[in-house]
Amino acid sequence: MTQNYTKPSVLSIILRSLGALATDALLYYFMLPPINPHSKDFWIYLTVALAVLAVYLGGVRISALTERDTSPAKKKKKNIKIEVNLLGRLFPAGALSYVLVGLALLPLLILFVGSFFSSPFINAREYAAVITVDERDFDLDMPEIDQVTNIALMDTDSARILGNRMLGALSGVVSQYVASDSYTQINYHGKPMKVTNLEYDGFFKWINNCDKGIPGYVTVDPVGNTAEFCELPQGMIYSHSGYFSHDLVRKLRFSYPTKIFQSISFEIDEEGNVYYIVSCA
Repeated sequence: MTQNYTKPSVLSIILRSLGALATDALLYYFMLPPINPHSKDFWIYLTVALAVLAVYLGGVRISALTERDTSPAKKKKKNIKIEVNLLGRLFPAGALSYVLVGLALLPLLILFVGSFFSSPFINAREYAAVITVDERDFDLDMPEIDQVTNIALMDTDSARILGNRMLGALSGVVSQYVASDSYTQINYHGKPMKVTNLEYDGFFKWINNCDKGIPGYVTVDPVGNTAEFCELPQGMIYSHSGYFSHDLVRKLRFSYPTKIFQSISFEIDEEGNVYYIVSCA
């Protein structure tokens, strides 16, 4: 059976284009790729965005076919047929549809070629020359000391246990928040200290407390094996457990759209002010 496709109206093309742009904007809101050609997430998002545009302009057609059964009961049977006209007759020649599909696949090709030529296999000599190795005297660089009471011997798992145990005694806090598993070891007033921020204990706990934010953070002394909850004068609005505009990564992405974020750590200064330290490229 021959399918006849009619050229859509200008209004239809505009509505389809606006729908594609709205979908791409929604994808960007959740995928949060950097607008940076050096990031693979950028090329992945660009591939998805162009594919969405191709599907919208290609269109989807649903038709219902009614067939008569030849059985004695002579019942009618309906079959629903869905046609995804990805390379359909949007324009008489159909050339634009092919161009859109080609453009959707082009970012993947660029990502593959770029990853290959920037790999250590191709650039082994350049990677080897990044660090200059000097010969040093270990005894001079690491002198022996008599006092070893300021050396942190506690691992992160032990810090989590102490932090969670201390937080469990605070009924007003533990019912709404949990201590983050990401402990950062810092030098606080000349002593080693492990610190971590609190996180919302789920979506509904965020709804109940998002207006006042996260009330504080946890410090663990790896030398004295003690933990303490430090309350903030003003709650933290942005965190990994926040949603929508309170999500930390989303806040960073909209503030720095071209930066490639790598690691995010929670730290405090000597006065107890809180910071997120973000390494980026």
